[in-house]
Amino acid sequence: MLTQATDAVASRPAKRLAAIMFADAVDFTAFTSRDEDHAIAVLHDFLTSTAHPLLDELKAETRKDLGDGLLATFQSVETAVHCAERLQAVLAAERAENHPRWEGLRFRIAVHFSDVQYVGGDVFGEGVNLAKRLQEAAATDAVILSHAVCESIRPTRASEIRDLGFVALKGFERPVRAYDLISGPSSSLRVLRAEEEIPSIAVLPFENLGASERDAYFADGLVEDIIGSLSGLREMVVIARGSTLGFRERHIDPLDARRVLGVRYVLQGTIRRWQGAIRLSATLSDTETGGTMFSTRSDIREDQLFKQQDRIVSEIVTSIAPQVRQAELKRAIRKPPEVFSAYDCLLKALDLMRQLTPERYDEARRFLDQAVAEDVNFAAAYGWRAAWWIMMVVQGWTDDRDLATSEAERDAKRAVKLDGANAQALAILAQTKAFMRGDHEAALELMERARRAGPGNTFVLMISAGTMAYVGRGQDAVKYAEQAHQLVPLDQIPFREFDWLALAHYSAGNYERATYWARRALDEQKGHLPSLRLLAASLAADGKLDAARETAEILLSNAPEFRLSEYAKAHATFADAGLQKGWIDHLRAAGLPD
Repeated sequence: MLTQATDAVASRPAKRLAAIMFADAVDFTAFTSRDEDHAIAVLHDFLTSTAHPLLDELKAETRKDLGDGLLATFQSVETAVHCAERLQAVLAAERAENHPRWEGLRFRIAVHFSDVQYVGGDVFGEGVNLAKRLQEAAATDAVILSHAVCESIRPTRASEIRDLGFVALKGFERPVRAYDLISGPSSSLRVLRAEEEIPSIAVLPFENLGASERDAYFADGLVEDIIGSLSGLREMVVIARGSTLGFRERHIDPLDARRVLGVRYVLQGTIRRWQGAIRLSATLSDTETGGTMFSTRSDIREDQLFKQQDRIVSEIVTSIAPQVRQAELKRAIRKPPEVFSAYDCLLKALDLMRQLTPERYDEARRFLDQAVAEDVNFAAAYGWRAAWWIMMVVQGWTDDRDLATSEAERDAKRAVKLDGANAQALAILAQTKAFMRGDHEAALELMERARRAGPGNTFVLMISAGTMAYVGRGQDAVKYAEQAHQLVPLDQIPFREFDWLALAHYSAGNYERATYWARRALDEQKGHLPSLRLLAASLAADGKLDAARETAEILLSNAPEFRLSEYAKAHATFADAGLQKGWIDHLRAAGLPD
């Protein structure tokens, strides 16, 4: 452990502002498990030959080696950012060599500006803890910045900063706004226009004022559809629906929404249905002032719902992002069904599908079929029916994979034909091509189209992660899964997100992280078979065979008929032959029977 502090630091007041740089070696535990002596030697060589001399050159006030990480403080924010960039640039240049000196060593780095407490040459305080947790939100090889750091360097480096939105940090009650430094060799999120701060919005659950609780799904579905529409706008950061579900049962002041969710704008509303009519009220508020930007109240016929929704979305965009082109707005708004009852049926189906039981899925299928029968041109209904078939295969609830494949592909193609700009329909067709048909090139092209149609759509990002994992592009899978995770700071239905993160990390060989996320998924949805398979395989791959066998026993108690030979024949988790062989070998090592 190396700790150094200048005499000047010791003579200064114990508490003062400092720029904090926290660097951590990515998956160092897995690195050491493969060859402990080599991993430690590589890290030590990098620190002593490169990191420590650079810190001395830049006159770091303190530095501290932290096992597999490094903490340093500087007087200047610009110097701390420069140091982080230099460290990542050196590592990137070395990786480009045929025989890199520090092969296997990769870092995430965070920079924060805050008060710190100096005690005996060491540093403490909430700011240090935030820098440490913020680093965990960065992509591998990236530099992530806090809002305080971004504001300090923005005047001279605005074009090199990407807004990541609001990130939930372990141990911190409220999400914090984070930014990606894109001048270096890596970055964390999609390209956004960096010359202006990207506005952020949360759409809170609409209050259901109807007499019957059975209509609660309708209000939830309306909110989800508005969020999906807004997510198609590149000029916005939209907090995902799962992060706002906690506000369904209570009214929240816009100022409180800013503190909890970290957003600049919040949309709230009420909805009442009776005898074929709808009364819809919505209010858009500025969370900095608590003031109302606009409000609307309308009594409309059921068959006019989508026109009313389109007007609400248009007014939000007009108020928040006046520079949005009309073409972007049109692309973000999904095509509505011609018959209202078709939409009603779809919302009922989605509500049932979220419960993830065979009985609820059977019931959901009836509503999906009814939606299509009511409106043969309803793209979303076809897309979600395709997703229904895919999930039936994933969960092992159908014995006829060929039928499921043909039906899923037919419905997904129909959805895209009806609405070629619907991001979720494109993503579902991509998943069908990759997972059901093995047509990887078509899947990747469709996923690219989906991301262009909905760059902030968390569903699209998660499906992107799964598709990349399936075709063997593990690092890309992790990138997209982490992007989606950063857009869902307070998700209350998170197991699918955790499941995709586990799959992404497994495909990238990050078995310890895959284990972590698979456990998180199972904490939320016990008995979920894909999560149990991921946990068993990840534990076996990480050499933790006792825990892997315990997981396999739980899986078999939930699916006693499971056999590896039949599973491998009917269900290719990965298109990459090496990954697929390793996957089956790891499941076998966990004790699952052939």
